[in-house]
Amino acid sequence: VSEVQGDDVVCVIKNSATLAGSLFTLHCSQIHIDMPTLSDEDKDVMKKWGAPNKIDFLSLSYTRHAEDVRQAREFLSKLGDLSQTLIFAKIENVEGLNHFDEILEEADGIILSRGNLGIDLPPEKVFLFQKSALHKCNMAGKPAVVTRVVDSMTDNLRPTRAEATDVANAVLDGSDAILLGAETLRGLYPVETISTVGRICAEAEKVFNQDLYFKRTVKYVGEPMTHLESIASSAVRAAIKVKASVIICFTSSGRAASAG
Repeated sequence: VSEVQGDDVVCVIKNSATLAGSLFTLHCSQIHIDMPTLSDEDKDVMKKWGAPNKIDFLSLSYTRHAEDVRQAREFLSKLGDLSQTLIFAKIENVEGLNHFDEILEEADGIILSRGNLGIDLPPEKVFLFQKSALHKCNMAGKPAVVTRVVDSMTDNLRPTRAEATDVANAVLDGSDAILLGAETLRGLYPVETISTVGRICAEAEKVFNQDLYFKRTVKYVGEPMTHLESIASSAVRAAIKVKASVIICFTSSGRAASAG
């Protein structure tokens, strides 16, 4: 930054690039920004659109501490219909990464924003964070979502070989979902992108070692198990033994289904 003029900031560009699209956000690498996670505009949207439409999930961008999740949950609880809305904490910077364990404990799920994290972290460290974070989410029994997988499909019909492998590895690492962004927001081939990523995920799931994953989870949970954990464990063990394709769970609260 070379100069500040009122609400404008004059910067010197050290690495030239072409900005595509109409909306941009500023990511300040390695800098602590003490701003509320939910802005007044965010809250207004939640009141006017989120509550009437009874949204199921809230993606909490730039989650830095567990307190961010608690404040968001407190706000949702005041909106009546959104008291049961699940909060997915989006990890986008080093501050959120440093407080990952406490955020995971408080949130209902985690979104790994690899694009923004790739700015804060050295490229050679991103895969380490992904594997560690996904493992922790798996062991905690909470959904983990990975972003930025097929950027090239914003303008191209097919992903690169590296991107196709990246999607598969995300599944094998334990990701529960893939979140597409620019590829479907302003990309030329949104439907083809969804179809392609879906097929890659399906192929990766065929070779996912469910038995090994189950044994690791049981070892992590340890003993004694709760009554619910023992039921879920028995169901999964039986499904693996008989090579069942699906497990159908009847539940009134959803706790039994999430435990499995």
